[in-house]
Amino acid sequence: MRIAIAALAFALSSAGAEAEIIRSKKTGVTAQVAQKYAAKFQAYIDAVEAEGAAIYYMTGFRKGRCAVPRNKHPCGMALDLCQDARGKVSRMRNCRLPPPKRLAAIAKKFGLIEGGTWCNSDYGHVEVRSARQAEGCRRNIYTAVARWKAKRAEDARLATSAPEKSDAP
Repeated sequence: MRIAIAALAFALSSAGAEAEIIRSKKTGVTAQVAQKYAAKFQAYIDAVEAEGAAIYYMTGFRKGRCAVPRNKHPCGMALDLCQDARGKVSRMRNCRLPPPKRLAAIAKKFGLIEGGTWCNSDYGHVEVRSARQAEGCRRNIYTAVARWKAKRAEDARLATSAPEKSDAP
């Protein structure tokens, strides 16, 4: 246990963050996040529980290298609620999280982003927004095909409207 606490203290100091504990008011489970963002995460948890969720486990800080925007857990800027694995929210423990779009709306109120709306969904994950971070899934097959078709139609239009070149001098 002492080793885990020492490792967490080292991770926090290397990330330049002070830890603060956030708590589920329904179940009492806790997680540590960066002190700077604790109020946002606590407000998010309270709002999610007001929607009927029961949070039986959550994870904030994790070991690793703090690398924004790719790896925010070691910075204390991310929180996972009821996750068994990436995007897999536990049904065994009956957490009853709202659907991803509803979680995203709740997160947005507090300046957070919910991972369930990403192209590579991470339902149950919420994090602090980075300066250039987009919301939702911007790269999906439907938009890619639509862009390709529009470009193809534009190229065809330009080809038919271009004047023909003659070989005569």
